[in-house]
Amino acid sequence: MTGFNPSPDRESTNSGSATITFKEGKTFDFKSSFCIKTTPGNGGWSIGLAGTNNFMLYLQIYLASGLKPGKFNGYAALSSTMKKGIEGEKYNSYCYENQESGKMGQAIYEITKIRGQNVMGTFEAILYSEKGRKVVIKDGCFDVDLR
Repeated sequence: MTGFNPSPDRESTNSGSATITFKEGKTFDFKSSFCIKTTPGNGGWSIGLAGTNNFMLYLQIYLASGLKPGKFNGYAALSSTMKKGIEGEKYNSYCYENQESGKMGQAIYEITKIRGQNVMGTFEAILYSEKGRKVVIKDGCFDVDLR
């Protein structure tokens, strides 16, 4: 995963970005236009990012030992802000699987920096729809304030 190293004295951007590739080869550069939800929890967090192409990306991590820098498995979901969704479907890393292999998706996060309520890092994910369609998310990064 590609990380980034922002200046420690700058303000949070409350944003995220990623490259999203569908099974058919369609690729989109996702850039969040705003962060719709940040929720710190017991040892983890969840964030919702709405952005380009009417996509909404939901990221979630649970850590028994508390939020800290490092690599972690988590959950990710991709949907559309439009009524019909992305090709009429929603994608996520847990509920659906590849129909040929039976494997579920995955989401991997690397928290690179925590400063007060600000969390920065990178992510990548493989998601499936209910019909088994695959989406690959690469080069993801986030910079959000948890409140």
